[in-house]
Amino acid sequence: MKNNRFFIIGLGLLVIGIVLGALGAHALKDRLASHQLESFKTGVFYQLIHGVLFIAFGLYERLDGTISMFRTGLYISFAGVLLFSFSIYVLSTSAITGLSAQILGPVTPIGGILMIMGWSLLAVKTIFSKSI
Repeated sequence: MKNNRFFIIGLGLLVIGIVLGALGAHALKDRLASHQLESFKTGVFYQLIHGVLFIAFGLYERLDGTISMFRTGLYISFAGVLLFSFSIYVLSTSAITGLSAQILGPVTPIGGILMIMGWSLLAVKTIFSKSI
């Protein structure tokens, strides 16, 4: 059986993103300030985009059997989307959850940088690969 890790990561990101998107659209829209809701939506957007991308790489892995040259970039991107999106969720809802989110301020841009680094690494590896 072929490895399904990136396919499963993508599906997980999509399911959680859809649930959080519905939460933002219905339960949070009257409880958050407009800038907080926009931030929340940004987190959901990036999470959903990455879910689709991970599913694509998971399908590619199923067809090709290996994506070893992409693994490092995918893991870096996955860490980035977790840090980016989930820090935004906590930061934007801290007024209603009561969670102290001050420490998360720098986490969001670190997550963004990791996403950029991960996808850039995939691009470089693809450009210089002889097998693709």
